[in-house]
Amino acid sequence: MSQQAQNQPSLKKMLGIFLLIAVSGGGLLLYGFIDTQAVRGSYWRDMSKQRKVTELRDPAKRGDIYSSDGKALATTITVCDLYIDLGHRQVRTRDGVVKKDKHGNAVVDTAISVKAFAAKIDTVCMLLHQGRPQMSVAEYKQRIVNERRKAKPSQCFLVAKNIPYTTWLELLHVEGWSRGIIQQLVDDNGNYQDVRHQMRIRIYRSLGANIIGYRNGVSDRYTGLEGYYDSILRGQDGIYMGRRLTRGVWLPTLTDDSLNANGTTQQAKIDGGSITSTIDIRHQDIAENALRQELKRCKARAGCVILMEVETGYVLACANLHKENTDQYNERIDGNIACSGWLQPGSTFKPVIVAAAMSDDSIRIDTAMRLRARVKNFDGTPEGEIIDEHDYGDSMTIAQAIINSSNVAMAELGWQYYRKRRPALIHQVQQVFPSDALYIDLRTFERPQSLSTLKYTRDMTNFCFGYGTAVSPLQLLTFYNAIAANGRMVKPLFCKSITTAEGTTTLRPVVMNSHAFSKKTAKYLQGVLAQVVTDGTAKTISNNSYGIAGKTGTAKLRAQGFSANDAYFVGYFPTDSPKYSCLVLIDSTYGSGGTAAAPVFKKVADGTMALDKDLGRIKLERIEWNTPENSRTPNCKKGYRSDIADSYEQLGIKFPMADSSYRWISYRDGFMPYAPKSNIMPDCTGMTIKDALRLLDDLGITAKFSGCGKVVRQNPKARTPMRKGSTAILELGY
Repeated sequence: MSQQAQNQPSLKKMLGIFLLIAVSGGGLLLYGFIDTQAVRGSYWRDMSKQRKVTELRDPAKRGDIYSSDGKALATTITVCDLYIDLGHRQVRTRDGVVKKDKHGNAVVDTAISVKAFAAKIDTVCMLLHQGRPQMSVAEYKQRIVNERRKAKPSQCFLVAKNIPYTTWLELLHVEGWSRGIIQQLVDDNGNYQDVRHQMRIRIYRSLGANIIGYRNGVSDRYTGLEGYYDSILRGQDGIYMGRRLTRGVWLPTLTDDSLNANGTTQQAKIDGGSITSTIDIRHQDIAENALRQELKRCKARAGCVILMEVETGYVLACANLHKENTDQYNERIDGNIACSGWLQPGSTFKPVIVAAAMSDDSIRIDTAMRLRARVKNFDGTPEGEIIDEHDYGDSMTIAQAIINSSNVAMAELGWQYYRKRRPALIHQVQQVFPSDALYIDLRTFERPQSLSTLKYTRDMTNFCFGYGTAVSPLQLLTFYNAIAANGRMVKPLFCKSITTAEGTTTLRPVVMNSHAFSKKTAKYLQGVLAQVVTDGTAKTISNNSYGIAGKTGTAKLRAQGFSANDAYFVGYFPTDSPKYSCLVLIDSTYGSGGTAAAPVFKKVADGTMALDKDLGRIKLERIEWNTPENSRTPNCKKGYRSDIADSYEQLGIKFPMADSSYRWISYRDGFMPYAPKSNIMPDCTGMTIKDALRLLDDLGITAKFSGCGKVVRQNPKARTPMRKGSTAILELGY
């Protein structure tokens, strides 16, 4: 048989096998096509939609909060989380083979070259410190360098969270670093996430933070103004359907029925509205600094200051400070003492009792109260004796009881007129005092006044001088504000206006009670409260030229061996045509209302009068003098020579430094020239920001600053080598 005949069956067999495979494969493909399109077509189409089309949200920008003097208090900014690729990668060919150098070592590639890293690491860390000064330049550098030196450095190293977007862009353009800065992250599901996100910030940091509001990380709810006006500020997120293209890029698309997978109608984005608060940042700064100084001096636990307009009830300042450590006092997320504190008012409650009693026709307000009688129970059982700190004789009038803060006289008033009709006293107090919650426009915890049931004699007598009850400082101030307003009681307000796309709505003052008590009662109490300052327990602040009226209060605290006081001063100013009311509380101090709280009130009142364009003509400021005490040299640490000389001239004092060739001078046992050196960081501490900026500009140094007051800290420190074009950070304070 020939070779051709032998190969012929084999070819036929192979052809048959090939045809069988082709037919089988075609059949399987046809089956898969029919199954996919006809049998399970709807399932796969739904899966495709779920994978490629999803509901996307376009977050609305949260509205801003402004102060009454037009400054931004809270806003939303774009921030970034800075991730840097510091990893090493082996370079491979297209075939996956590792490239090697001439020495046989694997070729390694890095996102940031060794040369670029060494040349620009200092620049990067300086930019980071300027944008997020919580860490120093050296700390940022150490953090990055330590990671880079590891055997296997991270290819996605988190350097810092929430740095400003502008700082992030500057870092992105640093020469040789753009490849190393990561712009998108990949989550566990393979989805891309932008490192940029929105962040709510308070422009003045902790200043007025309790009023502006905190965000609770657990409940994701805001407090303060942020919480109360949340529905206005948050706006409406945009909702639309999007189809993913690639690498986190989504293309908006429409569905046939305009509904997404969850059945929610798509909606347009509406940015949040803004609100203008009643808080004046200048008054807030004065209040917080005056309070902080006193808290540090007397080592108290906490304190608050509230400043309010008599006519409108607008709260211009509301400071709440708590002790954080040995010498620092700051705002706390749960620390709004002014609005939600529940404290015994002490002697500041005496005018409330008198106002209530004056509405009773059976009581003569000019009757003298006995001071020698021993208080007895209704059933005749002897009760513990109430005594005053000073001996005031056998009797005194009710007016003198308030002026001298006599507990005995107030207890006698209650015993003489109300021991058999205590419910009448409670009812009359409720008529003149805002005993219910004020329902203020802040999200905070308000409690109504706790009025004693006065079941026992001691309860009733103590109630008459501020014990056996509890009120909030804001409730107490609302009552005194009504005294200044001749009996007209207004609700405290923290928001002036609301601005949305539809326009601006102004919130008008709310009158709670146009006649909480008679004008006669108000005039009587006005005269008595003025005498408290001129002749009574608040004589420490009588050295004012505009008139202060108010009442001191000292509530004793005793618990588990702890003994201290809550010191109050609450009142209004000026005494003629009152315009402002104010309350100061020093919590847990060893001082009294006259020695601890009243001086803070005086500082706030002085600052308020100085800022008032109509009332500020009154001379308020006193010159501080350098030591020795008999020297007549105004206190000045360092500054611009010509400005200091002008100040001396305006004060009518001869300037002691005749040499005018120096631009800058400092004081240390006398004035002396201050000559900053080029390329050296000068000492700016003690200077005003105006002088500090002028001095640094002369040396070619750019300055950034934060805070209020004079320069208290600087970075770099004085006498540090500096180049022209460098940046210095100045921190201001008092």
